[in-house]
Amino acid sequence: MVDDLGFSGVLDQILENLDQVVPYTSACIFLFHSKGMRAVAARGQPDAQKILNAKYPADDKLSLRMNKSHQPVILNDAQRESDFQGWGSTDYVRGWMGVPLIIREEVIGYLSLDSDTVNAFSDKEAKVAQAFANQAAITIENRRLFAETERLLNKTRKQADELGQIMDIVPDGIILLGEDQKIIITNRSAKSYLSHFTDASVGDRLDNIGDMMISSLLRHQPSLPSWRELTTSDQQSIFEVSARTLVGKGDEADCLIILRNVTEQRKEEDYLKAQERLATVGQLAAGIAHDFNNIMAVITLYTQLTMRTPELPEKDKQRLATVQQQAQRASDLIRQILDFSRQSVLDRKPIDLLSFLRDLAASLQYSFPKDIDVRLIYDEGEYLVIADPNRIERALSNLAYNAREAMPNGGTLSLRLSKLSLSSKMSFPLPDMSAGLWYVIEMTDSGMGFPREDLSHLFEPFFKTRPLGKRTGLGLAQVYGIIKQHDGFIDVESRVGVGTTFTIYIPAYETPVRLAPLPDFANLAQGHGETLLIVEDEASTREGLADISRSLNYNVLTAANGLEALDEYEANKDEIDLIISDMIMPKMSGSELYDELKVRDSSIKMIVLTGYPLDRGGQELLSQGIVDFIQKPVHVEDLAQAIYEALKK
Repeated sequence: MVDDLGFSGVLDQILENLDQVVPYTSACIFLFHSKGMRAVAARGQPDAQKILNAKYPADDKLSLRMNKSHQPVILNDAQRESDFQGWGSTDYVRGWMGVPLIIREEVIGYLSLDSDTVNAFSDKEAKVAQAFANQAAITIENRRLFAETERLLNKTRKQADELGQIMDIVPDGIILLGEDQKIIITNRSAKSYLSHFTDASVGDRLDNIGDMMISSLLRHQPSLPSWRELTTSDQQSIFEVSARTLVGKGDEADCLIILRNVTEQRKEEDYLKAQERLATVGQLAAGIAHDFNNIMAVITLYTQLTMRTPELPEKDKQRLATVQQQAQRASDLIRQILDFSRQSVLDRKPIDLLSFLRDLAASLQYSFPKDIDVRLIYDEGEYLVIADPNRIERALSNLAYNAREAMPNGGTLSLRLSKLSLSSKMSFPLPDMSAGLWYVIEMTDSGMGFPREDLSHLFEPFFKTRPLGKRTGLGLAQVYGIIKQHDGFIDVESRVGVGTTFTIYIPAYETPVRLAPLPDFANLAQGHGETLLIVEDEASTREGLADISRSLNYNVLTAANGLEALDEYEANKDEIDLIISDMIMPKMSGSELYDELKVRDSSIKMIVLTGYPLDRGGQELLSQGIVDFIQKPVHVEDLAQAIYEALKK
């Protein structure tokens, strides 16, 4: 399939880079051809020169398996596998991994990694190796296309129409310059790519692409095309450019320029490097945090013990109180570090993300400055996940408060919830995601944005984008750890002066749920005509609660917010026996409504509905007199029992 193109040096560099992230004893790249396969690159082999360009059969079982599945193959102990057939001196090989090289859904060869230890390679390392194999396949294909294009360009210009058709299907941009550096031919990709750097088109002279001079590109021409990197002025796209002189008849000397868009490739490489870096830092941080936690426990215990000494002077008590306060701050930092390192203990349970985000958006709108508009956008449907609501709230609130600080002059904070179904044949948003149903939370602000060079470091502990002295630099690291501990992924896109989008992917809870039998209303606690005031800003929820309450033999009044509830109460205060109110509402929250009603009637009874865990201010409200909390989504049995118990008090 692939002729001799002299690209071994480039492939050797890929193998060398791979060794930095997936250590191996030796590695080879094999390419299939019509009569079998041959090795075109080898590293670490004691007899590499013998292996290079030697021909081998391509019908061994491992090659056939990769050719069929298009997936990597890992052997924990090759010497015990009958399918393993090495070439050259392979007695040392124990761990082995083969990774297919794929171009346009066709396997053109594979990357072979050897190790002298068993269990040397994991599925995670296979994903990393696959990224390098993809780069090797693209390099091979581009060299083939480059050689094919050069061969065609050296033919007569009468073939220009046919050549143009060929070039337009090539993903790389191809530009042919005459000896006066005027553009003779461009393919479709080249026209698009050049628009990022210049207005020049066919017939115009092209002296430079961006800040790179064509004369500089042509000054040193190795036997293989060399690539130099270009970044667009907005820092959003990255290209590689290569040029070489084509010598024709007479004194004509045309120039061939190749432009390659490597933006997505660079993003994938940066992402994989960042994931490896964060995993390493997380392991270190976890060990430090656990030890530090033990130290702080001793300091806290002895501080509290010493403060109880009767004869201790008041001044010393104040000093110990300061020590205790700082110890608590240190403990909070430890919790953040444990969140980042994925060592926190989670209390995971089924929660509905849509209800959760509705409450969060309402809470943020209530607490944010009036010049910040909080919007929730979602596709209808069920969004059930298994998560720790406290941790998820902490992560999303952290992102939201960062967004607020990025918009000192006001702006828009958008929360978008959607579904993403991935199959194994699709391109994944992030390299290490897997097939399945994912729920996607996008949080977008219109704030100041981050410089491109900061993006790959945002989730690192103690990396700060704010001035020194403002916060610890653990906020985004904590968010990263919480999402990863929920088996999720997080990504960020940002432009200075435009805004930032954090995208979170959470796996859907797809385990079949056994539906509970419908409630038997006859066996539920029934009312005796008492009057309930139901306060809920969601119309469908409000009507549902009212219908259920009426079926339980209660009279029902409704209000859409706290202010309406006050008016309704004033008009019917002699009849209302119990108030059921949502906690988070526009204009007036449930707690504010309770405080106002308490002034008017000290014996008022209220049940609060909330999508948040009970400890989110709940204990304080219970101590003030609110009779009960009901967690959303509301179950009929819980509502009936709560109303019955509240009316008895």
